Amino acid sequence: MDIWVPKKIFFTKGVGNHKEELHSFELALRNAGIEKFNLVYVSSIFPPGCKMISKAKGLKEKQPGEITYCVMSRCSSNEPYRLLAASVGCAIHFSLLPCFCQYSRARSRERAGSLMS
Repeated sequence: MDIWVPKKIFFTKGVGNHKEELHSFELALRNAGIEKFNLVYVSSIFPPGCKMISKAKGLKEKQPGEITYCVMSRCSSNEPYRLLAASVGCAIHFSLLPCFCQYSRARSRERAGSLMS
C-alpha cells in the first residue's frame, strides 16, 4: 500500500473574499493555486521520508483533476470586515513522528503566526 503514502509535500496559502461562503472558498483555492485539484482532507501526520518541495515545483508535478491530499485550516465569517486567520504549521522533532498543527480564529495575521511558532 505504499502508493497511498505521499513522497513529496508543499505548502501554499490563499485568501478569498466574497459575500457567499462557497464563492469565497473557491477564490481562496484559486489564490492558493490548488483550485484544479480534487482535494481530500487528511489528518495531521507528516509521512515518514516525505520531502518538502517548493509550491512551484509541486504544482508542476500535478495534473488538473488529480486527487490531492491536503491538511487544511480554514476560517470564515459572515461579519463584514472581520479579520480572520487560519494557518497550518509543521512540527518536526528528531525523535518523534512529525505532525501538522491547524489553527483558525478571528485574529490578526501576526497573532495567528505567533501562536503557531
